[in-house]
Amino acid sequence: MRLFILDDLKITKYSLPKNINETYLIHYQSDFSYIENTITIEVNSGQWQLVSNGSVDIIEKEIIKPIAILSYFQYYNLNFLKMYNQLLKTVTIY
Repeated sequence: MRLFILDDLKITKYSLPKNINETYLIHYQSDFSYIENTITIEVNSGQWQLVSNGSVDIIEKEIIKPIAILSYFQYYNLNFLKMYNQLLKTVTIY
């Protein structure tokens, strides 16, 4: 599975490993900040899922979701937080 992180300046591509393990971490740094954010992807029942971790939260209809199961051709909005819980940037994973 391929992930694309889209922000206002760039598209960053990632490929998830074919063999599903317990956890996969993506360290993402936006061009808007010097802070590196960690996107957490875990496996549950053989499916990849995004996990909100306090630094990067999954947003759906303005509500933070704890998890989102990854599926092909699906969009996910993420809020990247920086120190003092101020919103840094919302990006989309495709």
